[in-house]
Amino acid sequence: MQVLKRMCDALRHRGPDDEGYVWFSARNSSAEIAGGSDTPSEVWSRPIPFAPSCQICNVRGVASAGLGHRRLAIVDLTASGHQPMCDASRRFWIVYNGEVYNFRSIRRELESGGHRFISGSDTEVVVTAYLQWGPDALTRFNGMWAFAVWDQMERALFLARDRFGVKPLYYTVNADHFLFASEIKGLIASGLVPRSVNEARLLEYLLSGLTDVAEQTLFSNVFQLLPGH
Repeated sequence: MQVLKRMCDALRHRGPDDEGYVWFSARNSSAEIAGGSDTPSEVWSRPIPFAPSCQICNVRGVASAGLGHRRLAIVDLTASGHQPMCDASRRFWIVYNGEVYNFRSIRRELESGGHRFISGSDTEVVVTAYLQWGPDALTRFNGMWAFAVWDQMERALFLARDRFGVKPLYYTVNADHFLFASEIKGLIASGLVPRSVNEARLLEYLLSGLTDVAEQTLFSNVFQLLPGH
């Protein structure tokens, strides 16, 4: 899982407060949770279902999917805000960047329906809302976000970006891999994305000076998830 490590290291400036990883076995339903040198000591001992159990450098094996996260602690500064985060059933796993401003009212609605929370973070509200309502949860959010939810039961990945595209989200796909990150440099750091120029997009930029206005980027086969998608 050194690919995840390289990608997250390239994005350390976006989240110097914490780092975390989880990957999912290609052979069964198990999830392996790891931390790194920037994972705070209290995260390791916190009684949360997404606490790391090992250092990523010691992990070997074949995975069907993996998530990595660099945290900039804004809402809930405690170890309970560590990511990747899962819901209580450990079915849904999230990596999240942003802030849902009305998360407290959504949390109260979810609590009235029987859900319980172990943190004060909006991240936990987002993943629990996805558990409750699926993609329709997005209609309830007021804020800015880019996040990914991995459904361990269905082995399906869901990506979402806020309506105005405040938070960035880039991805690439080929026959063997689907990768996403908050910056293109994270994709490049994987070692799986060629540094090739998208000539059509480059010409458009030279003629108009426009950037980040279309799904395509200046890199071939690297795309941005459009706002509200």
